[in-house]
Amino acid sequence: MIVEGEVTAIQSQWIGEGTEHRIVTYVTFKVDDALKGDVGLIYAIRMLGGTVDGKTMTVTDAPKFAVGDHDLLFVENNGSQFVPLVGISHGRVRIQKDKTGA
Repeated sequence: MIVEGEVTAIQSQWIGEGTEHRIVTYVTFKVDDALKGDVGLIYAIRMLGGTVDGKTMTVTDAPKFAVGDHDLLFVENNGSQFVPLVGISHGRVRIQKDKTGA
């Protein structure tokens, strides 16, 4: 899928049991444009890592998101891939306003 949107929420939680116990983070976007795929008005990606109850798990080179970020995302295997962006950090293109606000 290829999606343009704004980050509206970030939530980390523990999932799995035993050796599969890990932290994942759900990054939710308000979709401005779905260039490829049918994602609806709200779309969330699940990424390995995050912080829960003072414990942090990180993935090297994984992009960091913040509420309000505006991005173009190239997504594959969401929910089953540790970082569902094509080429990990290469699957995210930041969209920012210039000095004139355009």
